[in-house]
Amino acid sequence: MRQATARRWRGQRGQALTEMALLMLLFLALLLGIMDWAWTMFAQQSMTARAAQAARWAAVRPYPGSQTGATNIVLYGVTPCAACTPSFGLSAGNVQVQEQTTSYTVENGVPVTTNHIVVTVSGYTVRHWLMGGDVTGRPITASAVLECTSGVDVAECSPL
Repeated sequence: MRQATARRWRGQRGQALTEMALLMLLFLALLLGIMDWAWTMFAQQSMTARAAQAARWAAVRPYPGSQTGATNIVLYGVTPCAACTPSFGLSAGNVQVQEQTTSYTVENGVPVTTNHIVVTVSGYTVRHWLMGGDVTGRPITASAVLECTSGVDVAECSPL
């Protein structure tokens, strides 16, 4: 009886180790896929937040040079930045800042000036280390509007 049991178990040696190795391969592939997807989402959300911050920053500064400052915010996260390296492989060519200033008069005769800023980030790439390649992301657009009544200093206005 003991010999029959021993023969049966002898043929199954290493079975648990083999099953664990196969399952670990699947688990590690899933884990690395989740990490790669998380990196892609981090890059996308970081660039979206920077574009929104740059648009808001430029809207409240309708001065010459504010577009350069907005571009620096997208590229480096701060402005000004003397010795910084752009994040996510961006360059100034990937960032477009458009400014449109309009004026109108409301019903009570008060003139109003609006400063509308649109920041677009396009042509950026996200490096996938698991899949081993670069993926070009969709363009990101953020906008901000500053509305002031005439005679009020821009510093006293607030973005809409």
